[in-house]
Amino acid sequence: MEYNLNCILYQTLNSCMKIPKKIDHCLTDAIVNIQFNNIPSDEEFLAFFLNIFKNDIIEAKTVNNSEDDYYYTVDKKFKIAVTNNSITFNFAGDYEGWENYRGVIQKFVLPFFSHFGDTLNILRLGVRYISSFPRISIFNIINGQISLNFINEDTDCHFQTHSKIDNHHAIVNLVYKNSPVDTQKISLVDIDIININDNSNSVINFDTLITNIDKAHDVEKELFFSTLSDKFLRTLNPQY
Repeated sequence: MEYNLNCILYQTLNSCMKIPKKIDHCLTDAIVNIQFNNIPSDEEFLAFFLNIFKNDIIEAKTVNNSEDDYYYTVDKKFKIAVTNNSITFNFAGDYEGWENYRGVIQKFVLPFFSHFGDTLNILRLGVRYISSFPRISIFNIINGQISLNFINEDTDCHFQTHSKIDNHHAIVNLVYKNSPVDTQKISLVDIDIININDNSNSVINFDTLITNIDKAHDVEKELFFSTLSDKFLRTLNPQY
């Protein structure tokens, strides 16, 4: 059973919130997606990526026989997917923190702006982090209560909230379901921060893009830690 609860989970971010610099590993995905408009032809866009980064990437299928259309960085720490109008990043090894990840994004995005110049513009930016917590109920994780008389510990649940924070669309998914790898239950906290350029005539340059990515990441991080209860957060050994 999936139950979608469309409401405002978090109206305003608490500027006094103490955000940990590090917690025990729980991330399964840290996705950054950049969608362009006013792009050159599909072939030129992909061909440029493959040519400029030919010494920096490995085809996924050469690493693990995957048929998926993405590439690894040569150190196999990150995955990069390129379509006809977007570039998407995720980590492939251990997540080593935002500053390191941010540097990889900058490295692989800057040449597009340098090469295509003002013809390239940003249509949409998304920062989506998914954290998983095996063998613990979502109801024992969150900072607050969700109470419905037909829900119990065996019920699969999916609660979704939508809110607007500054110029960002924030979507929070709280999921409690069977694990895909065993018979145990798993809880997911899935936070997607989206920034849409509603004005196609408003050009977003590289520096503004990186600033917007940083802001989206900050919103995601504060939402994540505000979603977790203090009691549960302490079990993740936060370092401040």
